[in-house]
Amino acid sequence: MNDALKVKPYIAAISPYVAGKPIEETAKEYGLKLNEIVKLASNENPLGMPESARKAVEAVMTSVSRYPDGNARVFREAVAKHFGLTPDWGIGGEGSREGRRALQTRSWASLPVWCSRLKQAASTRSTLFPFMSFPHRKTVRGACACLPKTLRWI
Repeated sequence: MNDALKVKPYIAAISPYVAGKPIEETAKEYGLKLNEIVKLASNENPLGMPESARKAVEAVMTSVSRYPDGNARVFREAVAKHFGLTPDWGIGGEGSREGRRALQTRSWASLPVWCSRLKQAASTRSTLFPFMSFPHRKTVRGACACLPKTLRWI
């Protein structure tokens, strides 16, 4: 076998993600109507969009053709003022995943420690309940995703 095609053992040991089945498949399997199924695993709202959210979306529809401020300057300034901090204590992003990625890449605690002697990442640190893809990201880099064993509140 060509060495370039060999998969590193720590990659081969990762179990693939198996997504839940779509509600259409469940409906067919159990003879149900789509409106009789509530799927909560994907953070879907079984009640639909609230009227207040619909009105808020309609109110900003004229400005959605422009990119938002990725640094969330106005928001960070307001939050900083409320908590008596400076805006540089906040990180802006376009969603929770973006914010977590910003924290992950800017935090020494989340970055793999590169060991030049081993020519691989040595270990990383994470929270007790990380988003499921975080330990996976470390593992595919060859790092040990170390999770704390106890809660420690600040």
